[in-house]
Amino acid sequence: MAGARKHHIMRSTKLGLVYGKHGFTSKRTTDRKTVINLWELDAMVKPVEGEAKPLNLYDLGIEKVLGKGRITKPVIIHTRDISRIARDKIEQAGGTITVA
Repeated sequence: MAGARKHHIMRSTKLGLVYGKHGFTSKRTTDRKTVINLWELDAMVKPVEGEAKPLNLYDLGIEKVLGKGRITKPVIIHTRDISRIARDKIEQAGGTITVA
């Protein structure tokens, strides 16, 4: 009914019609992964001559490796998830990846 809730406020109240939206709508929760970029990983790794440094990122609380930046040192990475670009850059630097 057009105008039933505006002009006839007493009639609307008597009939139980109310203004606006009512009720509870739950906000959906999203799972946010803890991520690290390659430039952060490169700054975190100390240079070791000739050998790759092993890193277990999942034990550090990092769930995914992203490919932003460069990595200059060879590393052995154990992680849950890794982007395609990050995988390519790590392998070009002489490192290896183990996805659990």
